[in-house]
Amino acid sequence: MYHARFNLQALFLGGAVSLALSETRAFVFGYTFMDVNLEGKDYGQNHSLAPALRFSGEDSGGGSYTTTLGLDYVKKKFASSGQAGASDMLLKWDYSSLDKENQDSYRRSFQVGKSSEGIVESEFSFLGFDWDWSNRWDRGMLFDIGLGIQYRNYANDTPLSTDTPLGTTHVDVPGRFSFGLGYQFRPQVRALATYQYLLNLSNKSPYARSIVGIGINGAF
Repeated sequence: MYHARFNLQALFLGGAVSLALSETRAFVFGYTFMDVNLEGKDYGQNHSLAPALRFSGEDSGGGSYTTTLGLDYVKKKFASSGQAGASDMLLKWDYSSLDKENQDSYRRSFQVGKSSEGIVESEFSFLGFDWDWSNRWDRGMLFDIGLGIQYRNYANDTPLSTDTPLGTTHVDVPGRFSFGLGYQFRPQVRALATYQYLLNLSNKSPYARSIVGIGINGAF
């Protein structure tokens, strides 16, 4: 009987610095290096740069908020000589807030950019949006709710069919809806059931998936 093995090893190194420009503004710069080996052989390396301008403050209810305007750039190098010039680049606008008691959090994010895995057909441009809201109480009901959608255009790839509203090039529109409902028994103990629905409206690789889970967290 043949047993397939998949031996993946990854090394991460990195850090970040923050330079305060005023009481509410700061320049942030992060760098991460990742080296991946597969079956004991070199597979690839990633160099990630993430400069950003961050604004923070307090809202009218006494809570806190953070707005981040940034650029993420990832340079990828694969051991295979046929995959060269791979990279990811995106511009992002993230906003997050936390209420005065640190129990109600909110986040939204807009992203636009380009990505490539080093093959012409893999190059795509994208535009995306994410929204998440969660409540956490010392005791009682708690919940999470979130959604996201992204538009991807693979300009150098052909779809399975051109007779669709998505056009004559390969287009993916992945989306997600997530919901969690649980109970906080005490400040250190909670249980949360989660549901996630994933779909991709695509003229080449459509799919729909449902993921259900349950988690119990506790500290004593």
